[in-house]
Amino acid sequence: MTPSLVFFGVLYRVVFPAGVVRFYSEQPPYLLLAWCRRARASASSMAGGREMSSSRRSVSLLPLLRLLAIATLFIAIAIYPAEAVPANNFADLKRLLADTSVSAIEVKADIKLTEDLPEVRRSIRIVGQCPGGRQCVVDGDSKYRIFLISGSSGCTRPSRLRVDISNLRLINARSNLVGVEGCGTLQWDSGPALSLIVVASATLRGVNFEGNVAPAGSGGGLAVYSSAFLSPISSLDITNCVFRNNRAAATGGGIDIDSGVKTTITSSTFIDNAIVSAAFAGGGGALSDTSGNLQVIGCKFQNNTNAFGLGGAINIGSTYGVPGRSDFQSNTFEGNSAKEGGAISVIRAGVSICKNTFTNNVATGAGSAIRRSSNVLVVLDRHPAKFCPRIPSGTRTVCVRDYKGPDFSILSDAPCTVSDQVRVVCGNGGSCMPRGVDIRTPTGRLASFLLDEKRTKLTLTENVVLTEGLPHPSPLKTKPITITGKCPRSPGGRCVIDGQGKFTAFVFPVHVTMENIEFRRAALTAVEADDGFVGRNLVFARNRRTVNFDLTPNDRPYTAGLFITGNFTISDSTFRENSGYSGAALGTSESDTFTRGVISKCMFSKNVAARFGAAVDLGGERRKTSYRVADSTFMGNTAADGGALTANNGQVEIVRSTFKNNKATRFFAGAVRIDDYEKFSLCNCQFSGNTAKESNSSNLFVSQVTTIPAATLFCPTQPPLTEFNCNFNGDRDEPFPCFPITVGGPGCASCL
Repeated sequence: MTPSLVFFGVLYRVVFPAGVVRFYSEQPPYLLLAWCRRARASASSMAGGREMSSSRRSVSLLPLLRLLAIATLFIAIAIYPAEAVPANNFADLKRLLADTSVSAIEVKADIKLTEDLPEVRRSIRIVGQCPGGRQCVVDGDSKYRIFLISGSSGCTRPSRLRVDISNLRLINARSNLVGVEGCGTLQWDSGPALSLIVVASATLRGVNFEGNVAPAGSGGGLAVYSSAFLSPISSLDITNCVFRNNRAAATGGGIDIDSGVKTTITSSTFIDNAIVSAAFAGGGGALSDTSGNLQVIGCKFQNNTNAFGLGGAINIGSTYGVPGRSDFQSNTFEGNSAKEGGAISVIRAGVSICKNTFTNNVATGAGSAIRRSSNVLVVLDRHPAKFCPRIPSGTRTVCVRDYKGPDFSILSDAPCTVSDQVRVVCGNGGSCMPRGVDIRTPTGRLASFLLDEKRTKLTLTENVVLTEGLPHPSPLKTKPITITGKCPRSPGGRCVIDGQGKFTAFVFPVHVTMENIEFRRAALTAVEADDGFVGRNLVFARNRRTVNFDLTPNDRPYTAGLFITGNFTISDSTFRENSGYSGAALGTSESDTFTRGVISKCMFSKNVAARFGAAVDLGGERRKTSYRVADSTFMGNTAADGGALTANNGQVEIVRSTFKNNKATRFFAGAVRIDDYEKFSLCNCQFSGNTAKESNSSNLFVSQVTTIPAATLFCPTQPPLTEFNCNFNGDRDEPFPCFPITVGGPGCASCL
């Protein structure tokens, strides 16, 4: 035991009588906080009481001393990791993995499996400690799966698991398809040596994956799955690892990384990994990543193969509409082969490919276009591609709508052109500005800021009339961005960015703060913020997103003004005369998780939506999102359903706001519609002149068609012309209510 921990032990012997430590440590945090406040109050009263005896003072201080000691212990536990328990054989390893009290395991000898190891559903550290410091071997005997670690069960909120594995050789593992659970958490036929499902973070150092096979799945050595539906972005850090001779049927001969994972791989080696089945035509002989959020630095990829699809070494994709920012620096690609993209294929994702070496990579497909991708294939879809110091020979770039790959095609209506505006080429020692961007023009100056990975702050001093669509920011621009308008001749110093009804403005893959800017006449969406947003003194006016119900799909986002994924705060802003499918002025992602949004002191007027929420449409996951709308005005907005504001799931609070002359032309909720919520509060709001085709809901429509409990609060009274749909089968004619509704009372103090 360390000297510091000895000190903490002595401290507890002195401060606490027997049993007190256990009692305090078992209490929930809110009780500890209450006791701390009580102890502090006791100490304050003691200081002010002139007649209090010294003995009483000393007794009153004891609870505070105890709480201070508890805090010290918690800090000590956080600083000093749990002591690892040794595993000397298969029986030890199996027992320790199943024991939920064990958080750290030391593998002390080589181990051969005689059955699958048990699934782990907790944070864990596993380290090899074999004699001489060599890697300990865990052998699947070509029959069994090794490690399966999962942070989620069904559709429940996942545990925030952390995984640390080091100094091991995971060899000869084989995955076997077993039962599947809901919401994507599963014991799957992927990642036979190591499978990570919805974990918060994982670190692999000095781990070798050799001779492992996923005969009907993905990730011959390692498979990582994280769902934005269930949890925030997971992180994966791989350093000094080796992936050799692993096989998969579908994607990722060595590693398969699904959406929702941010991955960094450094100083690692990938040799002789392969895709072995023609049934899937999958990607990535060594590595497949569909998050589009991958950084690979100083690695070696040699003799990896994918005879049936894209990317002999690496295949990168990205969820449509989410800008990827993958980065490949100082890597070596030698002797890899695929039908197309002999070394690397990038499909609809932003990418930076700098200072890599390509030797003897081959594209085996027929035709001259395929042969041109012997090293790199990039299929562009609005996302920028950057090459430094030059584009490698054997590189093919093509727009996604024009691309037809081996054995299948990828279709899109994306407005993409292969031009220097999209394909950014950095010269030796020069600035990374794209050819054709004229920084003497206002549009060019905006584009140059977005494409320069080193600049994170911009002060606008001029109005901008866009002459072309602005590019996505550089994939290397990972820090928060701030853009501030300071135009001296405009009200409030606001600068205008005018899309002329032809061009969109900004798409940000990182958190952005914007102030004093007016977005006018943008096509599609004026601003898309994919990692959180703060806005002050903004105007979104007359932005248009064309809606054609005869064409499918009407690609998201449906918003014409401001579309946000992640936490946001918007204040003192105006949204007027925007039109789109839903949430024409302001919308959020329906798959948002753990999001907090605040709208305050804003004006929404004359916005039009073809479907939901002409002014605002707030979506998200139940029990993971909360929105507050305060001191705002909604006037003259029109939608088919939910004339002014719609919100679903999570917690919604609307306070001190005015809804006037809003209209639902086809269905319910002339002003506000709330669906499938967890908690809804409407406090001190004013309604007048709102209309709906279903006239009983001219002001408000509240719908809860699930069996999940919900709470509704009206303060000081329930608005007139409010209709409820609280029947689990959606039939509004059945008896009401199904959940309690509170009108007035003590609860109003928190929201008035």
